[in-house]
Amino acid sequence: MKAQSQSFTKISLTFIGLIIVSTVVMLLIGSWLTTMIDGPKGMNLIILQWFTTIGAMLIPGYWLFKQVKSTGQQGPLTLTVTLSAIGLFSLWMPLAEYAMNGLLGLAEASNISWVQKQIAESAAHAELFGQMIFMPGWAYRLMGALTVILLPAMAEEYFFRGGIQRLLGQMMSHRLALVLTALVFSLAHGLPLQVPYLFAGGLIIGYAYQVTGKLWVPMAAHALHNAIVYGLVVQGGPERLSGDHSMPVLAIVICSLGAIAASYVVIQSANKA
Repeated sequence: MKAQSQSFTKISLTFIGLIIVSTVVMLLIGSWLTTMIDGPKGMNLIILQWFTTIGAMLIPGYWLFKQVKSTGQQGPLTLTVTLSAIGLFSLWMPLAEYAMNGLLGLAEASNISWVQKQIAESAAHAELFGQMIFMPGWAYRLMGALTVILLPAMAEEYFFRGGIQRLLGQMMSHRLALVLTALVFSLAHGLPLQVPYLFAGGLIIGYAYQVTGKLWVPMAAHALHNAIVYGLVVQGGPERLSGDHSMPVLAIVICSLGAIAASYVVIQSANKA
């Protein structure tokens, strides 16, 4: 146990050091490239997003993924289980978003200065998101799509599920590792008012990884969710980035019923592990 604890400490410290070094190096490279490339304002944001995400998450996350053995339960991975695990995140999110928008509405009605500041910061974050996806020309729009759909799905899943969740799973129960990873995932986005929504998403996608033991499953689930969000924003235009744009109640009910069915399939698979 002592040797395991020492190994955990060594890996953790190396992981933190790698995050710092790779983030600084990649940020410097990305910043230099923005001065060399002439393009729309959103293109500079995309360059910085790619380099900082690769430096802060993908490189250290992949390193940690290779250092730690999988702790997943790895139940029977049939086609039904796989599709259910991939769809779980997207099916539950409309209900979570509806509840979150209700809470944000109450928060917005308050006169608490901290809350109002966070609402303003969330709006600024949404504006930056819009600048990356609403650019002229199909090539720029393709880069924007890759940036918001595939980049976070790959980098964040290596970092959180493939790295942190696996590492914590070596020192504690799978359930506690899942909860702590989801908490870190929600806090790392830097949007306090969205922590409940992100925490729920982290639990769902982390559980999908825990059950299947395959990192490409949460990657696919994450990318599917991002693609749906991207598609809705592109279809609705820049104005969809502000205000309450929850899905119709009937659509939420249908998605929730699908989520219950998918959850049953995934949980049954976990019980057979």
